[in-house]
Amino acid sequence: MAADEWLSEIVVPDGQPVMRVYRWHPWCISLGYHQAEDCVDLNRCGQDRIDVVRRQTGGRAVFHAEEITYSIVLPRDHPLAASVAECYRQLSLGLAAGLRQLGIPVSFQKRTIDFKSHYAKKISDSCFSAAALHEIVVDGHKMVGSAQRRLRNSVLQHGSILTGSSHLNLFLYLKQLSETDRKEMRLWTEMNTVTVGSVLKRDVSHEELARALKAGMEQTFGIGFRERRITDRENRDIMNRERRFSVYRSDA
Repeated sequence: MAADEWLSEIVVPDGQPVMRVYRWHPWCISLGYHQAEDCVDLNRCGQDRIDVVRRQTGGRAVFHAEEITYSIVLPRDHPLAASVAECYRQLSLGLAAGLRQLGIPVSFQKRTIDFKSHYAKKISDSCFSAAALHEIVVDGHKMVGSAQRRLRNSVLQHGSILTGSSHLNLFLYLKQLSETDRKEMRLWTEMNTVTVGSVLKRDVSHEELARALKAGMEQTFGIGFRERRITDRENRDIMNRERRFSVYRSDA
């Protein structure tokens, strides 16, 4: 999350959009910008070495385990950043093209839901409890959860692409739930989500998925990415920002 904030600042003078694809170690739960921290059982997280952080974007909790996280940062004056809905739709087209590179028959959620009433339900503590308009699905089952935030000089969108079934364990780490609640919420999520691995019937590596997403974005927008790693100096700057996003570190 600190790296995504850093990226949202460096694209402003540079003027070039940036895409980042990454995994988490140790596994981590990220909370939406406005989500209460007390929904998470930190004792249980400590026992299982699960970190907890806060995202810059809204939405609900994501369990970053068997998944790939992406982030895209655009300058505010970029053509794609003109409106929230259109930016979200266009970036979803690029992500979908990448997943189709792997042979996944993705489509887009076409209906809207009343998130105000949805958030009143216990199940809503999970990002993958419902699909928003233009989110990526397979036969109506959510595969990608995304959120966007418009900052002063840039737009940040990031999301989680499910590769395995560990997201179903999120409810083990939510507080004030009975065992019946946990079972029902897990079953609901299992029935309404799908993973890259379950569709392809095989494991897909981080590198393979990252290459496919890169190719999908290049194909959709007629661009070519320039790849580069974060330098040691830049990484020190990112590390100095971490405390603003960390809720709980399992190794602290």
